[in-house]
Amino acid sequence: NSFYYLYLQIQESKCKLLAEKIDPRKKIRKHFEDMLTRAKITDTANDIAMGLFFGDASYLENEFKEKVRQGGILHLFAASGLHIGVFIAFLYFFAKQIWFLNYYTERIFPLLIAFSYLFLLNFPVSLLRAYIFASILIIGNLFFRKMKSIDLILISSGLILLFDRENFLTLSFTLSYSAVCGILFFKKHLDSLLFGKWKNAFSENFTISMSANLGTFPVLVFYFKTFSFGSIFLNLLLVPLTSLLLPILYLCILIQIVYEFLSERLYTIL
Repeated sequence: NSFYYLYLQIQESKCKLLAEKIDPRKKIRKHFEDMLTRAKITDTANDIAMGLFFGDASYLENEFKEKVRQGGILHLFAASGLHIGVFIAFLYFFAKQIWFLNYYTERIFPLLIAFSYLFLLNFPVSLLRAYIFASILIIGNLFFRKMKSIDLILISSGLILLFDRENFLTLSFTLSYSAVCGILFFKKHLDSLLFGKWKNAFSENFTISMSANLGTFPVLVFYFKTFSFGSIFLNLLLVPLTSLLLPILYLCILIQIVYEFLSERLYTIL
């Protein structure tokens, strides 16, 4: 065996160009973190805000993250249909206030902006699935067409197989689809079985939580050999709460860009 040295000479200008070529996603995350710091949002509150906005549980401290996992609510800190649904609804609310947008553009506008959110979070499969769902439903609504649940499943999973084969049938993919399949196929039966014709916000949240848990139950038991039954009741409380927190968080970010003093007060309440 022979050993020898190789020397590589690189011009300084090239090094500077390489240093400047930073992933824009990291820049945005760092900018958002700096915004929270200026608003005096620190410690656990900072971790929760970062984790919710970016759908990333890695921002949470290990001890808190373990409690969240045991409670079966780690999905709140994973980019999912909840995040994209709230984000699109938030954008749609503002699009409705813009006078020059019509029936079609006020629905397409949130989809286009939501795609940038998808890019920012680096196209996680659960968020991609939810975005495809939303796109199909909204485009169908534009042409006054309804899509069957099984068609949504087949079309969206087929598109992920086509464009994101690496994440097809991964654990994240399986959990995301098992949860949404549970909601699409079990919820209506649970509604009639448990509540009959009696419907309100509580019954809707309860059957959604139950059906999602029924869908993910076999996957969680197979992969982790455990299941948190308390997560049904925790999700009943925390999913609606998160649905309220997220749009306020988005609003705080928008206001901070324009008027930082006011956003600090909103962040404190949040």
